[in-house]
Amino acid sequence: MGDVKGIIGALQQRLHYRIRQYGDHGFASVHEILGLITEEYLELCEAVHTDKSEDREKIYNELMDIMVGCLWGLLSISQKTIDW
Repeated sequence: MGDVKGIIGALQQRLHYRIRQYGDHGFASVHEILGLITEEYLELCEAVHTDKSEDREKIYNELMDIMVGCLWGLLSISQKTIDW
């Protein structure tokens, strides 16, 4: 199944980019996690519906954003930043 190390490296880069962009504070609630993941999922749906098979970059980017959001949600839970 291809380039696992490459994808994990890209995920790490995207995570660091998002931390620089938005800061390193965790999610405040499980509702915030759900809201972000839902927003990214809807953006993925739009990217799939407008897909041009020769250029899947938008789909790739939306999948990466979902992965970052899920990872940040897990980190927020494990670091106990969730208030409610």
